[in-house]
Amino acid sequence: MNSANRRIGESANRRNSKAFKSHRADSPIHRLTGSSREAGQGMSELVIMLPLLVMLAFGALAITYMCWQGIKVQEAANLAARVQGQERVAGGTSANDINQVNGTGPGMGGDADPSAHINPNDPTQIQTLRTLAPPMGGPSPSTVYGKYRQIVRDLFTTGEQEHLYVPPPVRGSITDQVKVVRLMQPPALFSWQMDPVMVTSTAYGGEDTNMYSLPRWGKTSSNGNNNLYWQQILQKGNDNSANFSK
Repeated sequence: MNSANRRIGESANRRNSKAFKSHRADSPIHRLTGSSREAGQGMSELVIMLPLLVMLAFGALAITYMCWQGIKVQEAANLAARVQGQERVAGGTSANDINQVNGTGPGMGGDADPSAHINPNDPTQIQTLRTLAPPMGGPSPSTVYGKYRQIVRDLFTTGEQEHLYVPPPVRGSITDQVKVVRLMQPPALFSWQMDPVMVTSTAYGGEDTNMYSLPRWGKTSSNGNNNLYWQQILQKGNDNSANFSK
């Protein structure tokens, strides 16, 4: 009977070996060993992929932050140009008095323009960007330049102000040029350091339409109350209009 159930040419040892392998594959211990092997392989792949995913997420966040800062810097430059265009004084008893009111006189301070002498795309100047000194300070906020410089700085946090530069305006025949420069140093990740990024935004402030192409005047010898002459004229005009309407 045994010989009838046995395949032709198949020995008893071979038949017993196949039965043992089939039993081992169906056993719980073998199934557990296979699951552990697959879990170990998945963990190894996760260990390899996790740093890559972290670096990818870090790069995406860094690019998003830099784009947002670029928009913010341009908005700050536009606001500074509006202040410069509407409040810049072009008349006075002397050139020194005009510069004093505008905040651009000698020794009144101001931020240096890093973009004027540093090329952020030059690999030899990367270290210069990393060691760039913070701004030293500007003129009083009572001046035109000092006013819009303070307005721009108030748009940024304390940490962002450490490398925020608002150079003095560049006078033009009709419009003045203002510039805002923001230097960003991304944090290091896994001993990998990205290069600094310099964002520069330029805007132009034109003449104030309320002055009807007339220059704004600074202080005069008869201006004893220390107000600007154009402010005094406008105040008198408002007072006359109020008296006329009564």
